[in-house]
Amino acid sequence: MWFPYAKKSEQWYGSWESVAIADNIISYQSEFGGWPKNMGWTNHGYQGEKFTKNWGNTIDNGSTYEPMDFLGHVYHATEKDRFKDSFLRGLNFLFEAQHASGG
Repeated sequence: MWFPYAKKSEQWYGSWESVAIADNIISYQSEFGGWPKNMGWTNHGYQGEKFTKNWGNTIDNGSTYEPMDFLGHVYHATEKDRFKDSFLRGLNFLFEAQHASGG
């Protein structure tokens, strides 16, 4: 999913295209701060699709940390608080998911 964006310039992350994708990403973020896996966030925002019972609460298949990476780039380029806030909700989700044993 993220490979096409990995080599984009920081200038691109300030474009209308990247901002639209970032807004789509935010729309899929769960109330707990994570994201579902294997989603096509570039196509559209969340439209009520049905997922498994654990959708939005995983780091499997790049979920959560890849959207966070994208949002971090967009925030850096635009300084729009909604991208920072979403990133921080994802980070808090990761901290909460951490087991005492480290896993």
